[in-house]
Amino acid sequence: TAGIAGFTLTVNGANFISSSIVKLNGLPRTTTFISATQLTAQIPSSDIVIRGQYPITVTNPAPGGGTSNGQITIAVDNCASAQDRAYISTLYGLILQRLSTKTDVSSWCPMLAQPNGRYNVSTGIERSLEARIILVKYWYRAYLGREGDANGVNTQVNAIVNGATEEQTLGNILGSDEYFIISGGTNRAFVSALYRDLLKRAASQSEINGWVNLIPSIGRNGVATGFLKSTEYRNGFVKFLYINLLGRTPSNAEIKGWVDSPNNLTNLRIGLESSQEFYNRSQFLLLFIY
Repeated sequence: TAGIAGFTLTVNGANFISSSIVKLNGLPRTTTFISATQLTAQIPSSDIVIRGQYPITVTNPAPGGGTSNGQITIAVDNCASAQDRAYISTLYGLILQRLSTKTDVSSWCPMLAQPNGRYNVSTGIERSLEARIILVKYWYRAYLGREGDANGVNTQVNAIVNGATEEQTLGNILGSDEYFIISGGTNRAFVSALYRDLLKRAASQSEINGWVNLIPSIGRNGVATGFLKSTEYRNGFVKFLYINLLGRTPSNAEIKGWVDSPNNLTNLRIGLESSQEFYNRSQFLLLFIY
């Protein structure tokens, strides 16, 4: 693991002599002759600060010496613990919906070790271009019933990258002519579809009337965004996060705390993904994601 204390490396081979030198990445290291088949070398912590593959060779001095033909490597990992690796890998599975590579994990580990590390790592992955593309493509499938076309996806992704919130961007998709037609082609059918798709329930006539009356002034986009910002939708969203990320039902106080906060949908996810509770559970979650 990168950053750990130095250690003694044992090298097994053949034809070692008392003046054999072990080299790490081409640099000679203090070597102790044990036998013709074994040497030890002192590897200082400064040699393993950065993750990577480090070649190890043995050199016998002239005359008649030379450098070993065979070469072995040691791998240095930036992560402080298996739990750190599990946390980052779990975020990749949940957010990017793919396996993380060793390079992926190692690239985030130094940040994870810093103050507010979990928050910064979760934010970085959640706000990555890859994550935004995945999210927008999901919206197309979930609400328009089709794969997103390249131009449409790029337009919505660029909006988020340039500062639009998820509420505003999804509101634009739900306020589109396409969703309007799919939902029935009338204002009342449109509002009813938002209740069904976002709040997971049927609407009363008075509820439908209230939103329909707002369409002339704020448009369908404004109505859809209003649903996404509503206390009812945020309640359901927070409950969903607790169940899927933390594996439990939140208390009423926990729900209220998040719902009443100024956090948008992205930041609600980041808040729970960066919690100590989620970090502790990530190794367990990793087994189910993969």
